[in-house]
Amino acid sequence: MFIKRDVFRIESGAREADGTKIDPEGQSAQHVFEGTAPVNIPVPGVNPVGTPGSLPLQIVAHSTAGQLARSVSSLCVNCKHFDRAGWLRMLARNEGPAATAAERHSINSIRAEILMRLPEPEENAGGDGDYDVEHAMRSMGLCHALREFYRETKEEQDIIGVWPRAGCPEEVATAVGKPWGLFVPKDNDAERQSAQNYDDVMLRAAGKVITP
Repeated sequence: MFIKRDVFRIESGAREADGTKIDPEGQSAQHVFEGTAPVNIPVPGVNPVGTPGSLPLQIVAHSTAGQLARSVSSLCVNCKHFDRAGWLRMLARNEGPAATAAERHSINSIRAEILMRLPEPEENAGGDGDYDVEHAMRSMGLCHALREFYRETKEEQDIIGVWPRAGCPEEVATAVGKPWGLFVPKDNDAERQSAQNYDDVMLRAAGKVITP
């Protein structure tokens, strides 16, 4: 899927069946991915195999405003466990002259996954998408805390790479008994930004105007 838009939609006026207004935390929220998916369209008598094309596609993740607020207030990029420097060292090592075929394959698999989630090539600043893929690769980071979690609960993981705007998986939050999972603000600025992200969502859910 090539993503064209990635947006949040937050309701503020939903009510219960008896007319009681739902609290801001319980208001409906959606994370919407809009884009296109590649398909082969067969043309009988002309091209039975199919002509490459695309179809519009929309994926919607439903949650409450409270769940969304907790998610955006615990982004990996603001967490002390997010290690971009370590990730870049890993990339250099796994693409270097001494890298094994398996290590190179693992990095190329990540590239392929990212390419399917970037905006369509004609909308990329680089034209062909190459720059955006590499930029996205270099924006990621290692998560040592998540690696230790999976090592203790499932199986040993050599590498856990995370997206800066992602957060701990729900299974992790459930296991540790905290809605924000393993997230710990990396500094005072990150703590303030996380609090601001939370407030922005809740203000919208309460129907209040947000001013810059």
